[in-house]
Amino acid sequence: MSKVGRYSWSLCCVSTLCSPQMPQKSESVGSPRLISEVAEDDFADINVLGPQQVQARCLSRIEQYRGRIAALRAIYNLGALRMEEDALPYLHEAGLQATGLPGLPEFALEKMKECKTRMRGLRSLYNFAAPINHILPVELLSEVFSYLRPDFNRRWGMSILHVCRFWTDVMHKTPRFWANLLATHQEVTTLPGWKLSRYRLALNLSATLHLSLSLIGLPVVLAELLRPHAHRISLLHVSVAQSIDGLNLLFEADMPVLQSLAVTPWINNWRFRERQKRLSANYIQLPTTLPALRNISVAAEHFSMASSLLRRVELTSCWCVGCQAYDRRIDPILLALSQCTSLEELSLTNCLPEHEPYPDSPQVRCSPGLSATLPHLRRLAIESQRRSVAIILPRLIVPPTTTLEFNTPGRFKLPSPVDMQSFQAITTADHVFLSLRDTPREPNVMEVYDVHGRQTLSVIANYQEDYWEQDEDGRDPYAPPGVCYAQDVADIFASANSVTSLRVVGRLNAHVRPPYNPWATVVDTFPSLHRLDIGHPADNLSSILEILSQPRLDGRCRCPSLRELCLLWPSEAMWPWIVDPGREPADESSSSSESDAYGEDESVSDESESRPASSGVLVDTFFAARRDWSWYLQGTCDNSRLA
Repeated sequence: MSKVGRYSWSLCCVSTLCSPQMPQKSESVGSPRLISEVAEDDFADINVLGPQQVQARCLSRIEQYRGRIAALRAIYNLGALRMEEDALPYLHEAGLQATGLPGLPEFALEKMKECKTRMRGLRSLYNFAAPINHILPVELLSEVFSYLRPDFNRRWGMSILHVCRFWTDVMHKTPRFWANLLATHQEVTTLPGWKLSRYRLALNLSATLHLSLSLIGLPVVLAELLRPHAHRISLLHVSVAQSIDGLNLLFEADMPVLQSLAVTPWINNWRFRERQKRLSANYIQLPTTLPALRNISVAAEHFSMASSLLRRVELTSCWCVGCQAYDRRIDPILLALSQCTSLEELSLTNCLPEHEPYPDSPQVRCSPGLSATLPHLRRLAIESQRRSVAIILPRLIVPPTTTLEFNTPGRFKLPSPVDMQSFQAITTADHVFLSLRDTPREPNVMEVYDVHGRQTLSVIANYQEDYWEQDEDGRDPYAPPGVCYAQDVADIFASANSVTSLRVVGRLNAHVRPPYNPWATVVDTFPSLHRLDIGHPADNLSSILEILSQPRLDGRCRCPSLRELCLLWPSEAMWPWIVDPGREPADESSSSSESDAYGEDESVSDESESRPASSGVLVDTFFAARRDWSWYLQGTCDNSRLA
């Protein structure tokens, strides 16, 4: 029977299956590709069988074909050994009649291929008759497939295409599935033939949908494949690796719907030296007309597409040779930003001219009176040296509600003319979060929240010894990182009295010896605290209460309004009255020491006694009325003043 005959019968069989028992919408996917290898004599009574009976009949026929293939394999092996007469008994088992001993191996091989073809057709028909295929409409299956995010690179990531031919046919008619496939992040620095074929197939099956592409490298062969579809690209992120020829070729085509564009250097920490050699010496020739562009991330030296339509701009440093000796002026950046009047997010990452510490080096400068007004800005992020930040920040006129994020090496305190105390986030904040790493070369973080609980200021400082020694304000160059960190916080919040909640993560007292006392500096900075949250087990209750009990330099009590103290409770923690020389010594082994400290008629509740005092457990000690620490702190301060 010819293959064309089997195809025509398959269409008739699928139509018969769809008519009585299955939804009529499934007929649209009944194609020669779905059930292409079903023999005509396998199902003569297919019109009277239900889906479950069809599956049972398929399994039965598949077992019969497996028996025939076993017999045919024996015939083929005996024929290859010149033992054709011994193979005659297997002919009846295979359901065949002898047509002659010569050519018997070739005859058996042809029949085995035919049986395998029929088995593939039966498996397809079995899958097509599965309950999920005749209960769920095709439109619902297509909607489910449109949410899948398959893996473009790995073979198992495309296993969804090998479930059954019915599903494969539905996915071939689901453009969103292939658009999602193209949206996965891909490294195409080396592009084998199989991956290029997948790109070609996905581009054709994605129909007219908008495309999102995220690529590491862009070879010319892939750019030529993408160029006819450039009018559909809405998001393009390319990390430049070996060459820019492919990206320049793609930018020659029109991109009327491109909304987001990002061109960045390829950063791979494991191949840093190799990456430096492979980066292109020139920059990309960016297109001049992109009417739908709203988000852009490019090198600051090549930011030539400033427009009032932009909503998000990220400017980075340039890697090309021509930009290494650029002018040390901030004017080009300010002039470009002044045209982006609708900007909502601005990020400047290591793109500002850096201040060189050498006497003969040219200094960063800006024309007087030049500024950029950004009335709709909601977020401003700057990562650069603090001197460069201090030059550009006063020239950016932004709303007072803008969230500020700084990442600078050295200290938090920015030099003149910028004073961080002038930020609204400082003057109106009620919650401050401080994070200090134990190692001096890891970043320290300060986040400030306003009265509505929204983060309005975030500062990251990478403390390094060389920056401490270069400070020009007389600061001790030998001070530990925790001391410098605490002093910076004190300088920033010197006039802020609205902070009522403070959370500190990290150890301020790391590598600190007298006369340094960073905790005293931090506590004195926030006299109106109601809540103090300490997230390091080394700062135990005893040490914190000792600091809180000491009076300030003016004789007043530290944090008189403190009502809530949260800290990590280590297993070796001791109560303050055990080590306080001003109180009666208590026996640590006595089980009633805690109740004696409260008084004869007061004792710790069962709930507090049953609480595990293991290391790493966050104990929230909220003391109200008789259980606050004011009696301990106030009494100690009074005794100090009397003395």
